[in-house]
Amino acid sequence: MGFRIAQAVAAFVASTLLLFGCDTPVISLADPPIEITTDSGGTGREAQDGDVVTIDYTIKLPDGREVLRASSYRFVLGQGAVIQGVDEAVVGMKAGGRRVFQCPPHRHWGRQGYADGKIPPNTTLTIDVRLRSIQ
Repeated sequence: MGFRIAQAVAAFVASTLLLFGCDTPVISLADPPIEITTDSGGTGREAQDGDVVTIDYTIKLPDGREVLRASSYRFVLGQGAVIQGVDEAVVGMKAGGRRVFQCPPHRHWGRQGYADGKIPPNTTLTIDVRLRSIQ
């Protein structure tokens, strides 16, 4: 559903309920979240915002072409040190675990793209993350 149509539907629902004396409903027009397609393994406690984590990751385009890869990338979870999709995906993982997820554009570099066109604008990416450690 397009954004303008979603706005119109939300406005219609809200005004209809108000006319009948109901409270205004909470309607979220937020962008869709990441979609986890593989979630496996791991031991110990789950990673939380504020933890220092070390991950390996691979990023692929929709055609399956690998465009970025890193090993032993260390960062503070939930602090914006990585793209939003990775911050979201790593929360709840255990050391040794793996998650593969679809990351929509608004959860990474979006309209700008990245790396001189290596990641085109407005592209949904497949990201494969392995959590090496939590500190």
